[in-house]
Amino acid sequence: MQSFPPERVPELDVGDRVVAVHHLGGYFRRPVPRGTTGVVVDRTADGSLGLAFATGHTLRVDPNDVALPDPRDDLAAEQ
Repeated sequence: MQSFPPERVPELDVGDRVVAVHHLGGYFRRPVPRGTTGVVVDRTADGSLGLAFATGHTLRVDPNDVALPDPRDDLAAEQ
């Protein structure tokens, strides 16, 4: 998982794969565990991301709450 300092968060677009950096949600919904993969499905004018996670959850989060997946994970899955 690649993490970036706040000033260097990559620009994420709709369709990009991401990974939760820490547990997300949890007050009124079941939390999304750290490391869960998801896809960006929406972007708002204020910079928030709408995400659909592999667990079936959909959340609106700050871009600092997610990271790009490690490309080595894709290589390991192919082998």
